[in-house]
Amino acid sequence: MQQLEVKHELLPREGFIKILAAANTHSSGMGRTIHVAILDVDIPARGLYILRGLYSSQFEAILRKGIAQLNQEAPDDPVQLSVSAYDVLGGVYPPLELLQRTGRGDAGAQANGRLIDAIWITGAVAGSHEVVEHPWILDLEKYIRHVYAMFPAVRLLGSCFGHQVIAQALLAEQGARVEKSLMGLEAGLCKIQLDPTFTSHFPILLQLPQGMMRMQMMHTDGVFFQGQKSGAHVENSKYPNDVVRLPDYWINLGRTEQCPVQGLCLPGRVLTVQGHFELDALALDTTCREFAPSLGWFEDDLQTVLNRVGHGPEYQDDSILMAHIAILFILGYDGR
Repeated sequence: MQQLEVKHELLPREGFIKILAAANTHSSGMGRTIHVAILDVDIPARGLYILRGLYSSQFEAILRKGIAQLNQEAPDDPVQLSVSAYDVLGGVYPPLELLQRTGRGDAGAQANGRLIDAIWITGAVAGSHEVVEHPWILDLEKYIRHVYAMFPAVRLLGSCFGHQVIAQALLAEQGARVEKSLMGLEAGLCKIQLDPTFTSHFPILLQLPQGMMRMQMMHTDGVFFQGQKSGAHVENSKYPNDVVRLPDYWINLGRTEQCPVQGLCLPGRVLTVQGHFELDALALDTTCREFAPSLGWFEDDLQTVLNRVGHGPEYQDDSILMAHIAILFILGYDGR
């Protein structure tokens, strides 16, 4: 598939679809299969596992919904998804010989999705900074750094823990740190104020009212950069645009009042999200109920969180749109 240059200025939704369709006309006409290797770094709450399976299965399900939306808009050359799952705590990682080296690969491997185009790291109860308690995190960091350095065609993605461990592995020397937030738990359906620069790389996001993306959250720690306090209040309990200073070329996905870095994007290489777009209200409700005792929550604490998770149409999230963005990123349509 020939990759067309997409300039960074904002484009209307219709214009973006035309760009995608135009790029597809230069492909082989056979469609493309993208291979995503998903690294399971924890197991879900048992009730959620019974409902939905492993985290890798849940990510696969939402990514397929994102692909379905993408193919509906550009049906002439549909994208297919191949997924492989790996048990990181069991020491199982994607073999290096299966990682994409050039971004195009040989025709046969590209057609059947044999080579891995992207690595996705799931969420976990562990904090990525808790390396003494969870030494496997150090091995994961080494793997992330090796893939980033040696396989530039492979895109790195992560959610929650995955977001944090990628930042820790790649940006610690540039001031990134992961630690508990002074503002405590961020849980339930939250509205992320998207960063305009991030939106400019994915113009389909212009459809969101007031640039706000809705996503389920469940975390007490986050990614912070040099000069930031760990979620300390600033004027009006808002985070001004100059609070987060990222390394060159890195983009902040957006912010909430409790968490100033809701994701990171390095176009062509890395996309991370603090939230859980793989979890809908039912999934997070199930998780919270099961984890409540181990988190030390009383009934009132649990009910407060469940009220934030919400149910019904007024609690609709933007998970499929975020999956759509992730697929575009893996395909290379990220405004570089």
